[in-house]
Amino acid sequence: DFFASTHVPLTPPGLAATAISSGVLLSPPTPPLPLPHATLAPGMVQLTRAPDLVPRPPADSNRRCRPTMPTPSATLSYSEGAAVPDDAPEWAVAASERLRERRDNGYVSSADPPEGVRRVLLHSCCAPCSGAMVEEMCSSPKVDEVVVFFYNPNIHPRKEYEIRKEENKAFCATLGIGFVDCDYDAENWYRRVKGLEYDPERGKRCTECFDMRMERTALHAHEHGFDAIATTNATSRWKDAGQVDGSGYRAAARYEGLKYWCQDWQSDEMTLRKYEISA
Repeated sequence: DFFASTHVPLTPPGLAATAISSGVLLSPPTPPLPLPHATLAPGMVQLTRAPDLVPRPPADSNRRCRPTMPTPSATLSYSEGAAVPDDAPEWAVAASERLRERRDNGYVSSADPPEGVRRVLLHSCCAPCSGAMVEEMCSSPKVDEVVVFFYNPNIHPRKEYEIRKEENKAFCATLGIGFVDCDYDAENWYRRVKGLEYDPERGKRCTECFDMRMERTALHAHEHGFDAIATTNATSRWKDAGQVDGSGYRAAARYEGLKYWCQDWQSDEMTLRKYEISA
C-alpha cells in the first residue's frame, strides 16, 4: 500500500457531536434514546444520546476493564487528509473519486448493521484502523451508540501497546464516544499461543489471537447490554476476513441475543478512507 498508518492524532470527517452517548457501564434494561437524524452537511455524522443512568461497576472486578465515560464535545472540522499521489494505483484513484462523489452528493453511511442492532461494541486494534469503521457506524441512522473496546495482549513490545492505547483513547475523546481499556494480560496470550510460535500469518496462531480478543469483547458486550460486536481487524487487507469473521461469530454465539456485525470493511473506499483519516 502506498500510504502508511502512523500514530498521529485523528480527526474524522465532519463529526458533529451534537449529543453524546452516556457510557458503557449502564444499568439495563432501559435502552438508549435515539436522537432525530436531521439533515447534515456532506461529511457530517451525528452521535446519539442515552438516558441519564447511574454507572455500575463491572460484574467481575478481577477483569479490570476500565471505561472512559464520554464527555460533550464541540462541533469538529476536518481536512480531507493527504492527497492521492500521482503514482497511486488505479484502485486508489477510483476509490478517491467515489469518495469525492459521496461527499458532493451528501454523505450517506454504507454501514448496514444486523437487524435490531442499536448499540455496538467495537473491538479496536489501533486508532488508524478505527477511523473509517467508526465514521461509518456513527453516521448510520440505524446505530444509537458505538463504544470502542481495547483489548490486545498480543501487541508487543509494551511500549507499542501503550502508544496504540493512548492514541485510541485520544481519538475517542475527540469524538466524544466511550472507550473501554482492558488489561494487558500478555501472559494469558503467551499461554494460549504456546506451541504456535512459528505459525505463518493467517495460520492457527492468528485464529487463536482473534478468538481470544473476540471472546473478551463478547463477554463485555453481554455484561453491559450491547446488541452486537465488531472488530477493526476486519478492515485490514493483511488479514483473512473469513478468519476474523469466524472468530467474531463464534464469540457472539456464546451469548443469547448477541450478534456479530459482518460487513465488507476491506472495500477500496473503506481502505482509502482509513488512510485519509489517519493522514
